[in-house]
Amino acid sequence: MEFDPHRRVLRPYGAYAFSTFPFANVQSSSCLPEDQYETLSATFPEIACFPQNGSAADRAVLRIPSSRVLAEPGFSEAWKWFVEQHTAQAFWLQILETFGPQLHAGFQQIERRMGRPMKRWRVARLGSGEPGDVYLGCDLVVNTGATGLASSQDKPHVDPATRLWTGLLTLRDAADAAAGGDLRLYRGLEGLRFDAHRAPRNGVIHEVTARYAANAFIGFVNGPQAIHSVSMRPSTPHVRRYVDLVVEMDRPAFELPQMHPLRRSWFRLVHRQAGR
Repeated sequence: MEFDPHRRVLRPYGAYAFSTFPFANVQSSSCLPEDQYETLSATFPEIACFPQNGSAADRAVLRIPSSRVLAEPGFSEAWKWFVEQHTAQAFWLQILETFGPQLHAGFQQIERRMGRPMKRWRVARLGSGEPGDVYLGCDLVVNTGATGLASSQDKPHVDPATRLWTGLLTLRDAADAAAGGDLRLYRGLEGLRFDAHRAPRNGVIHEVTARYAANAFIGFVNGPQAIHSVSMRPSTPHVRRYVDLVVEMDRPAFELPQMHPLRRSWFRLVHRQAGR
């Protein structure tokens, strides 16, 4: 495989579906060129490479940060190249080309505070220790298999308030026939209040599903409206494989309206009793 610098998940010649519903997102069911995807899939790290307490952890989220991929010799050249491409200034500019209006509208106060347009912000790799206005991460992640009842890896929630943008490239194994693992996008109802970053199910409506599939991608602008979750996976020995692409800041970029303390106590009690 030739390492073409334009072969990023938001490559100029890609086939994408852009939507502002229920919040700004872009999806592709065939994200990367087939030869590039096959090389990345074939050299995706084995579960033993992920930091954990043994390989039998049930429904655990295990991740390898981009800094480790670049620093250690055990990762393929294809993955090192992929991480470099997606933590560089050029990728931030591609994100702005796709989501510029939504990013400017959602974070205009930050742009004014910076005193310069987003396209001139300094980009640093997350975890590099280098100074930056925004920090790009590209982590390799697995949700481990399960032996018990079906469960969700997550509940309706918004990503951390330090995050401006999230991208998810899924690498489903051909042998994995289990249902679930899809990313669900929600619309929040009027008056919605959060428990930290979690949203109550009766305060959101499921609107869009991004299927967990091989070579599939979804990217979206983060914020109070960007409510999402992962659908239930049944008992399965297969891991859910994906790349977590993020744009972070070193301080919160927005605030979420919070539940009244009494409401929060009731919300947590109900979910604890339900085992969710």
